Amino acid sequence: MEGEYNVSRFTRAKITDSMLDSTNALVIAAARTNFTNDEVLSIKKFVEDGGGLLFIGDAGVADNNQLLNVFGISFNERQIYYPGERGGFDVTDFIEHPSIGHNPYYKTNWGGSFDIHSSATAIAYTDSLTWRDVNWNELKDANEPSGPFIFMCASEYGQGRAIFIADNAFHDDFIRHENSPNDDLFLNILDWLTENVNVIPTFVESNIDFPKSYKLYQNYPNPFNPTTKIEFMLPKSSKVEIKIYNMLGQEIKTLVDRDFEPGNHVIVWDGTDNLGRNVSSGVYLYRMKTVDFLSVKKGLFLK
Repeated sequence: MEGEYNVSRFTRAKITDSMLDSTNALVIAAARTNFTNDEVLSIKKFVEDGGGLLFIGDAGVADNNQLLNVFGISFNERQIYYPGERGGFDVTDFIEHPSIGHNPYYKTNWGGSFDIHSSATAIAYTDSLTWRDVNWNELKDANEPSGPFIFMCASEYGQGRAIFIADNAFHDDFIRHENSPNDDLFLNILDWLTENVNVIPTFVESNIDFPKSYKLYQNYPNPFNPTTKIEFMLPKSSKVEIKIYNMLGQEIKTLVDRDFEPGNHVIVWDGTDNLGRNVSSGVYLYRMKTVDFLSVKKGLFLK
């Protein structure tokens, strides 16, 4: 995260209005205590005023429903099990939503589930073979409900956005690996939650504060098919070259090689090479180069 965001981590702090004043996205990761009424009001106001909230639940810890009920959902912390998979399973049943990118996938750890009461939208479900382990004995008993269960949901609340995931499998064992099953989903969610942050208007006025640095963002969606967007930021007028390379370092396509005005810009790659041929599935590099800046990122194309 720290490559793209300024990150502050609090493990034993009370959430207040002043803490959130300089925050664009708040990630609540498997909170083990319930929030106070004042904290709920601060988070509610934060999202209403345009902030982004990512809530990550965990089986067997505090349900935090005094906060989640604000957004029309409730969390059941009883663990969801899948036959033959003790302590985790794959989630692949997603509906189309701008927060999750193309072909989303999630590897669970200790999953709970959600119920939606109003205003929220279900994004991902477990399959029908899962069950809720009501008595925590890791066995499917006759009185225990079977899936599918809501595993992920979203809410556009006031001027802000919120995402809720019923599991905390974003720890180092997943994120640090090159082919992590969860990191793309996590970063796509953060992109959606902060999509309206520091948006540069399409018209130019003399009092606009342009960006103070160059930046190349992660492409979206990622993985992608058939197209993906590549966004970059310029603090001044610059000649920009953006090229696509395969993992052998061979040039695949020149996307742009021209002058741009300062501000945010978005270009689209349609998965073709310089001759207009469709590329094969795989990982590709995209490189942005100016006189003063060079950055390279990876994107995954799936046919």
